[in-house]
Amino acid sequence: MCRTGQPDSALNALAGVMALFLSVLLGEHWALPHARGGVVGLDLPGRIGSLIAFSAYRYVVERVSPTLAADLCVCQSAGRAVRRLVAGR
Repeated sequence: MCRTGQPDSALNALAGVMALFLSVLLGEHWALPHARGGVVGLDLPGRIGSLIAFSAYRYVVERVSPTLAADLCVCQSAGRAVRRLVAGR
């Protein structure tokens, strides 16, 4: 657990994998988009969000210690991280 009491990312990923396997075991039908626009519509926000998140992490790492940057970006909500970064803590 992080210092803020939020669950680790590994636990979230494990829960997602367990839900995926449960879905397969229950025989749920998975409908994937067949149109190119549907695939791009699902893929593009993920890529753009990843780019923004990585850029924000790099910005934080350049201004504070790597340990504090990891704590700000992984363990805390975005609002709390921005407030701590602005406050210089």
